[in-house]
Amino acid sequence: MSLSRIRFKATALWLAGLGVLVGAVALSYQLGSTTYANEFAALTLQKKALVGGGAIVGVTLIGEIWTRMTVEFSALAVLGVGLVWFIEESQEAETQRAQSGREKYHSGVGDSIKAGLTRGGENALAVDDVAKRSQSTSVHPTIDRDVSAMFLGQTNTGKSTQAKKLLSQWDLDEPVIAHALSEPGQTNELRAELDALGADTVTISSSGSDVRWDPFLDCGESTREMMNITDGVFRAEQTTDTGWSETARAMLTAAITVTNAKHGDFAALPDVIEQGPDHIIDELEKVPQTNTLTTTLDTLDESGRSATFTTMTSEIQSLLASDVFDASLDRISLADCFTTDGRAIVLDNVRTDSYARGFWRFFLESAISHAFSIDGRQQFVLDEVDKLPHIDNLNELSSAGRAAGVRSILIAQDVHQLKQVYGDMAESIWSNCPNRIAFRAGDAETAEFVLSSLGEVELYKQSVSTSRTGGEHDRQVSGSYETDLPLTTGDLTGLSQGEALVQSPDGWWLCKLSK
Repeated sequence: MSLSRIRFKATALWLAGLGVLVGAVALSYQLGSTTYANEFAALTLQKKALVGGGAIVGVTLIGEIWTRMTVEFSALAVLGVGLVWFIEESQEAETQRAQSGREKYHSGVGDSIKAGLTRGGENALAVDDVAKRSQSTSVHPTIDRDVSAMFLGQTNTGKSTQAKKLLSQWDLDEPVIAHALSEPGQTNELRAELDALGADTVTISSSGSDVRWDPFLDCGESTREMMNITDGVFRAEQTTDTGWSETARAMLTAAITVTNAKHGDFAALPDVIEQGPDHIIDELEKVPQTNTLTTTLDTLDESGRSATFTTMTSEIQSLLASDVFDASLDRISLADCFTTDGRAIVLDNVRTDSYARGFWRFFLESAISHAFSIDGRQQFVLDEVDKLPHIDNLNELSSAGRAAGVRSILIAQDVHQLKQVYGDMAESIWSNCPNRIAFRAGDAETAEFVLSSLGEVELYKQSVSTSRTGGEHDRQVSGSYETDLPLTTGDLTGLSQGEALVQSPDGWWLCKLSK
């Protein structure tokens, strides 16, 4: 091999080593800056050693070539000084700056490499990037697809896209009960999505229904059962808000009882009510074991009956004229909803028809309760659940484990409204749900609500104080362990579209979800 070729090879190796050293020095400068301090602090000891190792390789390589070429020792000394400076700069990045203690949750280059070299498994979510994650968890965000998931976030944050993606992975040969709001005269988006996925879909709505639900098919004939129907549609707490009185509720229960006894079809209720209060009370006396109702209504005089009847009809008149009581529609029971061959029942909650929301709430409560008592897997998709009246067993649905055979996708937009409807139960509904995916929070209160389910951890917080004595600067570093949340409210309020906090039984990840 010619001398010129040897020199060319040596020069190339020298330049490569110099490039490694320059890169290491530049990296150390960045790590010493405020911008990159947190990311370097988040690295494990092994990763920090890897960064330093790059510099050492460069120094070794250059030293080897220089030694062979009998270059002056002074040049090698310069390299030694550079290495010492690099180590000192790295230590500055580690020990001489303020730290919040949350740096350890940052996902660095090592996580990106590991994610590229490993598979996440069938429960992994498709992501473009992971910014932060809990310790001792997989670099791949995962959820348990056999249990419930709750999506929370503002409009146009990617919430609906990810919920639909999860729905597309469900087995639609198994029954689905779905709820979504729609605008008058427009197609329900959830119905359209299920149709596109090839589900056998039918709609129950206040108008444009394919079928109707008859609660008589799912209950007995006792007065208690009839009262449950009344209580399901019109709650006692509505008395103050709407003027809906106890006697009006008793009158409706009487009408429902008579309808069941004489016709056995819920759709006949409007015809019974049309006969007036005297007819209802007279017919009620013919039904066995209705003494409690009869006694309550017998205390009313003629004017009292008339006033009570007027109150009752004013509350339910719009509902009586809806598809809920359309006798021309085929009626179904809850057993029909949960067929073994699979069927998707969509509650099309027309936004302007608020009078029907109590009935939808009653249907959902009944369906959830029924789902836990039958074999097989039962599935629910409840969009804009915060817009529905209080569903008593929503927490039970949200927290259902694998053994229950029930799973759901719950979607909410407004935490404030969710808390207004459910009070303290709102936090239980969220935190007890096995999978939670929160997109950008509109305010700090919403962010705090989301972060409450993470739980507090021990953080080592480090502070730095600098003083000047004469011409010298004196830097003092102090630290302490404190208990706090691993993320801040700013982490959630500052998210971009598609970015979300994913929480599951496996851990949590702050990440950008793939579309």
